[in-house]
Amino acid sequence: MTTSSRKIHRRLRARSAGSLASEGLGSLGSTATSAGSAALSIASDPYLPEVVCRVQQLSQIENGKAVQVCTKTAPNLTGGIGLRKAMAPLRGYVFAEQHPWAYAVAAVGLIGLPILIGYQLGKYTRST
Repeated sequence: MTTSSRKIHRRLRARSAGSLASEGLGSLGSTATSAGSAALSIASDPYLPEVVCRVQQLSQIENGKAVQVCTKTAPNLTGGIGLRKAMAPLRGYVFAEQHPWAYAVAAVGLIGLPILIGYQLGKYTRST
């Protein structure tokens, strides 16, 4: 390494270390503030207790234990981070895990419904 390249490397390291130190404290404070406000939004979500209960149900199903009953939260409550949007899929997934036959019924419905519609359309066009 030549003397001039060493000087350049020293300057770059000194510049980047100084900028990182000054930027690091500011970004750390803003990160802590945004993390605190996110935690407050999560804690204030009206659907959080049901989400926790549903996750506990999934854990109980996985471990072969008796499954507790969750209280269904009223629809269209406001506030929080929007866990409301995740409730229908989560409830459906817990139901399917509790009742394994639901997967077979869903598969038959997904395959059978288009076949039935096609059959009915074909039957209708022949009769007219």
